[in-house]
Amino acid sequence: MTSPRLSHVAFLVSSVDQSAEALRSHGFPVGAAEIWEGEGTREVYVGGREHEGSLLLMEAVREGAYRRAMAKRGPG
Repeated sequence: MTSPRLSHVAFLVSSVDQSAEALRSHGFPVGAAEIWEGEGTREVYVGGREHEGSLLLMEAVREGAYRRAMAKRGPG
């Protein structure tokens, strides 16, 4: 049996552009932003999808569960 592997950890942020730029300025590799219509999010991987334990930044760009979560709890 193989051990479980951590794919990524996601954070809901106000702006993926601002968050990604802050991390890029500290030398972290930042991927291209992608829109996920079904989720209503704009997403950027930090560390790349090919890396184990990547960081996924998610921004709510339309009404839905993520925008409600941001309104209720804020970024995190």
